[in-house]
Amino acid sequence: MRDTFDIGLLDLGFSNFQLLDEDRGFSYLPEKDDSLLDMRFDSSPDSQLVTASDILNSSSQLELMQIFKKFADERFAPVLAEKIIEARQGTILATTGDFKKAI
Repeated sequence: MRDTFDIGLLDLGFSNFQLLDEDRGFSYLPEKDDSLLDMRFDSSPDSQLVTASDILNSSSQLELMQIFKKFADERFAPVLAEKIIEARQGTILATTGDFKKAI
């Protein structure tokens, strides 16, 4: 048995294709402002996973702040959470454009 290898392959989770696919809702490009705010890797219609829109529209300000701090290491998490809470008053954040305007 060999203790070394000649080549390795890494799967880093997502690809440029996924970021630019407007149906996934990851892109913040200006021409993609009407993309649904999904951000799930499994975006199949039968998926039981919640979308980014679900989280942004139902989480409290504290929960949003914790999400941004824990998963994005975002130093402006309190400000972002406050802006999202303000932006969703009377409306739903449904697209990447809505999200961009909110923050």
